Amino acid sequence: MAYGLEFNSLADQNAAASVYRAQLLESETGTITVHVGVLFDYRAWVSAGFVPWDTPGKHSMNDPADSVPNDYGLGVIEWTILGFFNNEAEDYGVRELSELERFFLGWTWVLRTKAKTVDLAVKYGYSTELLLYYPDAVYTTSQRPRTDMGLFRTPQSLHTFPPDVTSYPVTRYAAGMSAGIYHTEDNTGFCGTFYYHEPESRTYLASSRQVPVYFNKTTAYLDFAQRVSPELRSMTDDVDPEFVRERLDETRIIQDNPTLWLTPRELQDKYEVNLEEINPDTLVYAGRFLNLYAAEDDFDQILCDWGRSLGYDLVIFDHMVGSHQIVSEILDTRDRADSFAALVYLDA
Repeated sequence: MAYGLEFNSLADQNAAASVYRAQLLESETGTITVHVGVLFDYRAWVSAGFVPWDTPGKHSMNDPADSVPNDYGLGVIEWTILGFFNNEAEDYGVRELSELERFFLGWTWVLRTKAKTVDLAVKYGYSTELLLYYPDAVYTTSQRPRTDMGLFRTPQSLHTFPPDVTSYPVTRYAAGMSAGIYHTEDNTGFCGTFYYHEPESRTYLASSRQVPVYFNKTTAYLDFAQRVSPELRSMTDDVDPEFVRERLDETRIIQDNPTLWLTPRELQDKYEVNLEEINPDTLVYAGRFLNLYAAEDDFDQILCDWGRSLGYDLVIFDHMVGSHQIVSEILDTRDRADSFAALVYLDA
């Protein structure tokens, strides 16, 4: 049963949207939350700035003014909203408006200011709302939120490259990079800091030491395991051999499909993944359907400890499965403060 507002005409819906946008201008949090039972025109509602936040009858423990939708909500936005509202409804399985109407009965929606949208995007590394409303605020290729990395700048931050260093353009967000050791501001008890390699960034991460590059974390783990001292290996928690075998199988999938963009037909033929609701010739990112995202994160602490013992400040993994695409990640094994001190802000 639907709950919340019900709009039976486009005029009523647009009038309500105008009222909420006016209220948004006076909002101290930069966020308006609206419970809607029935919408008349979903495209018009999203075009007015509203995005789905929570499912019917659910009450998220997170504050909509300071967080982004949960994984399910993000999936809804990415596949239903971005696809449907870019007029690709059939490709994304939304073949009739009635399907969308039934799906969104009783959802909670949020409306944000641009400042709040950008603030949350930079905090959580969350691009979906930017792609809908402020596409100039994302990097052109990676489509991650643009950020000046100001969260990690100090009065002592570098603005020119020190002599004899290797440096990489990077970006980093306050939270949300992965399910592993990339935590929020405080990583007490954890080894290492992760960054994205971001060619469009004007902030660089520097090191005076050799920087090894691996296909992914699994290949790095297998190499490090042969090179670290027996004493260090004995102090490291054992990794289940079956876990390693599973990650090796997944590595071969990525090596065979370096971008992981496949058609549903290919997913069915190669991996027996059934996506019959999606046009069989439409390219989709297979990382989500093959459950590859964050699958290697159990290696994180071991790789940091072992990499540090082998004398590496930085370790690059250039085929990591992100939530939307294959990405290049950089692990800094140094203490958090030392890592931030090694950032070079060219635009500062």
